[in-house]
Amino acid sequence: NSLSGPEARGLEWLSEQLANERSSWTLHENGLISSVHGGGAEAVVIVLDVHTTVRRWPRDRDKHIHAYVFPMWYEDCLGAGGDLGLIRTQFVCVRSPGSPTATDACVSMVMSVDNGGVSEVKTIREAITKQQQTDKALMDSALLSAKELFLKTEFHPELREAWSIDYQGARLAYNAGYYEVARSVLRDSSGTLQKANLRRTERLYWLTKINELGRETAKHPGMPDEIYRRVLELCKDEDWGGCETHLTEAHQALRDWNANQKRQAMLKQTASKKLREALKLKAKYPAHLGLGQLCEEAAGMAEAGDWASSLESLEQVAKLRSRLEWDEVVEEAWLLAQTSSW
Repeated sequence: NSLSGPEARGLEWLSEQLANERSSWTLHENGLISSVHGGGAEAVVIVLDVHTTVRRWPRDRDKHIHAYVFPMWYEDCLGAGGDLGLIRTQFVCVRSPGSPTATDACVSMVMSVDNGGVSEVKTIREAITKQQQTDKALMDSALLSAKELFLKTEFHPELREAWSIDYQGARLAYNAGYYEVARSVLRDSSGTLQKANLRRTERLYWLTKINELGRETAKHPGMPDEIYRRVLELCKDEDWGGCETHLTEAHQALRDWNANQKRQAMLKQTASKKLREALKLKAKYPAHLGLGQLCEEAAGMAEAGDWASSLESLEQVAKLRSRLEWDEVVEEAWLLAQTSSW
């Protein structure tokens, strides 16, 4: 839209102020300019929306300057494709009813920030204090999540490498007062510190579950760990949907393994008892070839841990025992019949 003569002259004056080498302001797209206020852990970002201020000025009876105050993790909000919705949530009520034009009001704001007088505006001062607290809380949270992730990946060097975890570097920079360096390390490739922290939180959630699965798997010597290794690989690729699916399968496999182990223990107990009885029977009938063969088969399968098959042979031994004992009874009755009367 075309500007009025006074607004056009004010815009030229604003441009001159921004071009001044002493200016702390950076020009962005969509009519936004920003300046970093303070330093170190106290630094915040003041944003001025010149375009919206000028556009709404004629209809705005309270003559608002569209100003915003951000914590220092705003990095990708002001660039191309930035989240303007996030910017709007940080609005600070600043009015300039004495300014003849919107651009004059913006120039006053720019000069106030450059000359250190912006803290005299109550709403700006309160917003700065609030965002300093927000920034510190986020930095502390980001450092804590980075520390937890660093500790939980102690036995997963492949994850540390894939996720570029540098907690030690961030901690040292933060403790030494190099806050910009600490922020840069902690926000990694996610764009903003907030996004990076959310990403780490999600990584921690799934890695905790995977580590629990690893501990449970370790409690069962001999259990195959292919599913655990597969889930770990999916975690490295941040395929959380795949992680959820395979974790469910892994825990079902653990339950199946436990049930099978209990079943095997019961089979072992039963087979061991019957094998002892079968060996006694074999000792009683050493010349019986069929019995000897069945006992050897049962003992061999028991030694191999195949208790189910061992029990099948022992069932044959039990049937053979019944026949042998019946033959004994018949033979004894026949002998009695021969030596005495019926």
